[in-house]
Amino acid sequence: MLLPTFTDAIVQVPGGDGTYYWDTYYTQKPFTVDFAFDDLRDEDLRKLRQMFAKKEIQPLIFDEFPYKKYMVKCAQPPQLKYLCFDWQEFRIYKGEGTVQFVAYYPFAFATRSPSLAYAGVSAFAEINNTGDMPANLRVTYDLEQVDGAISIELRADPNKPAIAQLNLTAVEHVAGDRYILIDSQTQLIEGLNASKEKTGNLYNKYIDSGDFFWPPVGRSYLSSNQPFESAQYTPLYY
Repeated sequence: MLLPTFTDAIVQVPGGDGTYYWDTYYTQKPFTVDFAFDDLRDEDLRKLRQMFAKKEIQPLIFDEFPYKKYMVKCAQPPQLKYLCFDWQEFRIYKGEGTVQFVAYYPFAFATRSPSLAYAGVSAFAEINNTGDMPANLRVTYDLEQVDGAISIELRADPNKPAIAQLNLTAVEHVAGDRYILIDSQTQLIEGLNASKEKTGNLYNKYIDSGDFFWPPVGRSYLSSNQPFESAQYTPLYY
């Protein structure tokens, strides 16, 4: 499947022909995987059942696309067909099966999130988004190293004006927070403790102008007026 399935947002024209079209949204992405197995013992078959019985969202990586992962869960119990043979003191199972997965977030994340180094106020960190769509950007600031307002911007070319920016007023952090995380996917600015664990505190109220942004496909350049602790971007794929 090249693209996730999608649905159109439409409304019937009152008292007339046709419908109004508003937008198109991608929905969850289903996968059907056929597999075969050979020489499985009782404990191996049990592990196979346990693996597919998990209720949590798990990463799914295909051998032909080792650079991306879908976050999926089983849509329904797998279907197994097998024969059992006695071999020495063991039972051996040979057969095949089919399992259906569903990715509720329809896009795949890159298995590696490149990191950016802070290069200074007047310098730019290069982003190379190799994905199929704008990337998720996560920037972390150490509040003990920040002095005043925070401004980050994105440029398609270092010598051209910014194509996107986010400006924060001076942040007054809550006791127990050491860092703040600016996450473009969640569109949240979250507090982190000294172990970089989320504390549940939000700092979106300090947004002065601009908005969260996503580095486009290809090369772009990130700059910040304050030194960031870390910056990572995760390419997204169909």
